[in-house]
Amino acid sequence: MKILSIHLSKTAGTTFRKIIEQVYEPHEVYFDYEETSNSNEPKSLTPNVKIIHGHFGPNKYNQIFPDSMKLTWVRHPIARIISHYFFWKTVRKGSTLFNMERMSLIEFAERPEIQNHMNACLGDIKELSFIGVQEFFADDLQDIANLLSWKNYQIEQVNQNRFPKYLEYCQEIWSDTETIKKIADCNTKDMELYEYVLELRALRRKELKGVHQFYVSWEKSQLELLQAMIRITKLEKFLQNVESCLQSSLNSIQNLQSELHSSLTSEVQGSDSQEEKLNQFKPYFWKQGCSERANDDITNRDDVYYSYRLFLSREPDSKGMEYWVNRSNCERIYVDDFALIVIHSNEFESLYFNSTEHSFQKIAEDDVEKYVFHGYRFFSGHSPSSEELQNWIERVCNNKMTTMDLTSEFIKAFGYSLRDF
Repeated sequence: MKILSIHLSKTAGTTFRKIIEQVYEPHEVYFDYEETSNSNEPKSLTPNVKIIHGHFGPNKYNQIFPDSMKLTWVRHPIARIISHYFFWKTVRKGSTLFNMERMSLIEFAERPEIQNHMNACLGDIKELSFIGVQEFFADDLQDIANLLSWKNYQIEQVNQNRFPKYLEYCQEIWSDTETIKKIADCNTKDMELYEYVLELRALRRKELKGVHQFYVSWEKSQLELLQAMIRITKLEKFLQNVESCLQSSLNSIQNLQSELHSSLTSEVQGSDSQEEKLNQFKPYFWKQGCSERANDDITNRDDVYYSYRLFLSREPDSKGMEYWVNRSNCERIYVDDFALIVIHSNEFESLYFNSTEHSFQKIAEDDVEKYVFHGYRFFSGHSPSSEELQNWIERVCNNKMTTMDLTSEFIKAFGYSLRDF
């Protein structure tokens, strides 16, 4: 009996192909991936061929193999389309036919050839002998192996999506309810097919209906929980650093108070001198909690703009700019607090630790004053004096600094290292 394995796009078909290559000898396998594979003209095959695998319709080989066993794999329609979209953005980059560089996910999902792709390729699934579900690949592969007496194979993860930050984009998309609903609305037939396949699987494995949906939701929630735990761990480390700085600041204040008390000899002159000394040594984190901070220290639009330019070495996107400006207006975010937020971003960490110096912009002479002014605010929490501003401008110009150089100099000047952040 011939086996017909129908490979639907982005449903673990390539991984399954690797299994087939392990189980069968080369002369026992025929891979039907030709451009004309959608036609109903089957190729003439040698009698030794036991299995045909590829992109072809389920009825293509009906005439010559009427009693064949047909099998395929399906995947949750939304997950399949997301994977298909980013796959095309990788392999069809620069294509004038599809223009994937500008096409949005929703526009891609609305294309006629993409909508209900699994339903269009499979037709009447009652003719299929076995339908595996990618979300349960290992279990369903074992079912196929038991059915066909397959032995001695290993699962190899192949053809994984190579689009940069693919998993991060997936997480963002899945959290967008509106986007998910639009994709589902474009693929109602595939959604119904997937639900029906899950019911068939439950009957085949003698499991309760609905357990599959519960399992898929559980796996997704576990992924989200893991990501949340990672974020919490980073936050805990940051809070530990803050606590350590606060304790150090408190010790410094106590030492200063003791010094002031012992050295105060003149009610007028002494108080002026010691007050100046106290202001000079005000610790950074202690100063943040004081009520004396001015409204000018609150992050404004220019601060947001130059934080992107200085720390991320790029222009801010309009959406990000408006988000932070509005949030600062509502929550009164001070400039040094905002700088910490940007420095803790994944983008900054990637740039600072993974990029070469050439990845950062040289600061143009016309922009030096702005970069210095806002950079000083980010690390001190207030605007520089005229003398401080001029000194920093001369340092930048004399050393022809990049944005990375200036960030490093500010970090060192104000007594921090990247470990503090």
